[in-house]
Amino acid sequence: MSEKEKELIEKAKEGDEKSFEVLMEENYQRVFNLAFRLLRNEDDAYELTSDTFLRAYQSLGKFRGASSFYTYLYRICLNLGINRIKKKKILTVPVKDKEIPGVNGPIEVYQNKRLKEAIENALRHLSPRERVVFLLRHNEDRTIKEITQLLDIKEGTVKATYFHAIKKLQEFLREYL
Repeated sequence: MSEKEKELIEKAKEGDEKSFEVLMEENYQRVFNLAFRLLRNEDDAYELTSDTFLRAYQSLGKFRGASSFYTYLYRICLNLGINRIKKKKILTVPVKDKEIPGVNGPIEVYQNKRLKEAIENALRHLSPRERVVFLLRHNEDRTIKEITQLLDIKEGTVKATYFHAIKKLQEFLREYL
């Protein structure tokens, strides 16, 4: 964490709203991007982003500064996002866009689109925790240790959750494997 960020956090904790606004401006786009990747809906992502900053502001006194402010926001956004997914039973989960080598004809493009749709459909069958762990591991290339810290759950739980998510996806995507 930079000295500037530490100073802004301390001022914000003392009630300086301008300092919190600066922190918010510096992190807004990254938090929004995470919210959008989680919910796949722009309106929901804006709402989740707002809720994240509101929660961060309300609980700023609890922020110990052991990590960067963005990591703090990231955890808040993830937890609120998981709760929102559970409540609304949001079914869409993003799939990392990766080009398949050699895709240049209409048949290959159609097959690639069909595979992507099948993956998104398979992801709908995962529990909210499985989806978030899979998203963090696959789409954001987070390590198991990072996921453990972000979600505040045990390493064994993360590994088991990821394993179950992979097994379920393999089952649903059997015809493509």
